[in-house]
Amino acid sequence: AGLEGIVAVRVKPGQAFILEKGAWHGSPFPVGRKPARLLVIFHSGTGRTDLEFRDLPQDVAVRG
Repeated sequence: AGLEGIVAVRVKPGQAFILEKGAWHGSPFPVGRKPARLLVIFHSGTGRTDLEFRDLPQDVAVRG
């Protein structure tokens, strides 16, 4: 599968967003030099029933 559908979302302090069910995603990570606090909430049991890691077949550039 190609990577043409990958997008990044910049979230400002105090903002939140909800992904559609079945959305392929990664954990958030801070950009810039300031420390960040992130809260990621999963349904109970997510790690046992719905967690999969895969390497990307190529590098993906992130542009701001």
